Amino acid sequence: MIKTFLKNKKLIIFIIALALIVAVGLIILFTDNKQKPDNDIENQTEVNEEVKQETNDQQKEELINLDYVELEGTISEASIMYVFDNYSFMENTITEEISLSVLVDNNYIEDETILKLYNDGVCDAYSIVKADAVEIGGKAYLKCGNYTSEGYEENHLKNRY
Repeated sequence: MIKTFLKNKKLIIFIIALALIVAVGLIILFTDNKQKPDNDIENQTEVNEEVKQETNDQQKEELINLDYVELEGTISEASIMYVFDNYSFMENTITEEISLSVLVDNNYIEDETILKLYNDGVCDAYSIVKADAVEIGGKAYLKCGNYTSEGYEENHLKNRY
């Protein structure tokens, strides 16, 4: 009987020890998993900040790499949209000069930083838009510190087409 009791006591101690080992293992696993979401949130925040910074850097680089011809195209497109929205040209052919300030003031060019290229400062620009019932088109003329469009006229505001 004592032998049986000792065997049972050893078995009980073994079961208790095994239960303690499993309990400690579960506690460690639970606390480790509980901390991971916090780390994941912190890591995701860091990743998001890095992505935002890379996006900002890329946008700045694209702005710096924007060349003058592309800027002329942007101004020309904005001028055509301005004429399309604000003039009646279905009955008569019109030719209008649209200044850069009109485009910026009326939000056809929303970001004035697009007008700053290669440390040239703010460029002077205007477009001549011709429109009739069949066709609408325009040409932008640009003058920056290091660039002047072919055909740009200094006194363009005095020369009405």
